[in-house]
Amino acid sequence: MLNRWGLMVMLMVVAQGALPAADAPGVGALAKPSAEIVAEFYRLCDLAAAELPEPGRDTPFYAEAYNVRALAVAYDLTGEARYLDACRAWADRMVEYQRLMTPAGAYFMNYGRKPEAERGQWNVADCASIAMGVLATAVRCTGEERQRYMESVESFAALVLEKWVGEGGGIKNGLWVTFRDEWWCSSANFASLLFLMHRETGEARYLETALGAIDWLNRQRFEDVGPMTLEEKGATIPFYMLEAWSAAWPELAPGSERRERAEAQLDAALAWFEANRAGADGTPAWDYTELRALKMGGMPFHLLVAARELPGREALVAAADEEFRYIAQLLATHPNPSMKHISPIHLRSMPQMAIFTMFSLAERVGPGRVYRTSK
Repeated sequence: MLNRWGLMVMLMVVAQGALPAADAPGVGALAKPSAEIVAEFYRLCDLAAAELPEPGRDTPFYAEAYNVRALAVAYDLTGEARYLDACRAWADRMVEYQRLMTPAGAYFMNYGRKPEAERGQWNVADCASIAMGVLATAVRCTGEERQRYMESVESFAALVLEKWVGEGGGIKNGLWVTFRDEWWCSSANFASLLFLMHRETGEARYLETALGAIDWLNRQRFEDVGPMTLEEKGATIPFYMLEAWSAAWPELAPGSERRERAEAQLDAALAWFEANRAGADGTPAWDYTELRALKMGGMPFHLLVAARELPGREALVAAADEEFRYIAQLLATHPNPSMKHISPIHLRSMPQMAIFTMFSLAERVGPGRVYRTSK
């Protein structure tokens, strides 16, 4: 296993193109997860499956969507109905709220604008995460049930495509008073959704807009995007920006300028992660229970996708596994290790870390299944 310095050297060499390319970046080239990592995935899935259907939860729905996407993978791997049942219960709730929302097609975020309200903030970025949870449920269902979920996601996508695609290709964040222009988080999350919708439906408009958003994101720097700063938001910024590139890799032709720019963005994010992560020696740059650190649990997802999709990056699996081991110890000793909410707006402690770690573990235990289609 590579130590911290060894991994950094490997990343630098890969970035300079000095490592020979693998024959193919497929799943078969990657080491299988340990029994401990698999057990931790299902432990978190069992918590989520039990807690998601509980009434009266005030967890933001964007966060629960990552639970749903991971539970869908657990269902794929085990066939256990309780995992998909929890996804269905959650997706049904999203669809019912959506029918009462203004504008039509919007999702209720469990904060901000409420069903049947005409005022209040409403965000594209968080709702794109919700849409990916509904879509993950849809592709595992059939008949009228699948159609209902797909129509829900299509309605949301149509709303954003009509109103909030910017002239530069980036996506605006809906009815968000903080910032009215094209924004990194809405661009990344909505692009990720559109890549998945294109693969599911074959509709060209989804792919065209998603690639336009990638081009816009390729012109940004995650280190200095606004209106919030990297110092303030920490892992939140690289985690969400990588949502777009992780979903995009199959559509970015090797050797193309678009692909090269995207890989340069990945290298910058990986260098930041390596400088701030805890897994290698247990001494993180900041306390992992801080709000800005909580999406460190989601960063291994993007390392694992890169290891699977991009030749020469297989060693990223070792860094992901080190992070998993560190976070598992943290969750085991924290006084509130469940998936349950902490506050109406932000999950300010281990529950958010657990949610996003569970999402990353889904890619480790079931490679490629987070992005699967009904086909």
